[in-house]
Amino acid sequence: EMAMDLKQGASLNGLDPIVYVYALPAIDAIHRVVVGRDAIITAGTDGKHMVGSLHYRGRALDVRTRDLTAAKKQELRDALARGLGPGWDVVSEPTHIHIEYDPK
Repeated sequence: EMAMDLKQGASLNGLDPIVYVYALPAIDAIHRVVVGRDAIITAGTDGKHMVGSLHYRGRALDVRTRDLTAAKKQELRDALARGLGPGWDVVSEPTHIHIEYDPK
């Protein structure tokens, strides 16, 4: 069972099924192993993003990292990239890790 938290105002409505069914449980499990607490999703289909952002198509999530050390954040980014596998972009941003499904 998923135990992740959603930032107030963040929405998972309209997420692509591959993000909801495949990525969310994986992100939550990996996050718990690496960080030792539930993942906090800070943006799904809500929020302001770049024009053309996959957030608007339900294919991207942001995960809070502002409380992590640089080393822990890098470890989490690498573990998520490995765990999600091909087709997933996992990008470290200043306050979060951006995860999107963008198969080439």
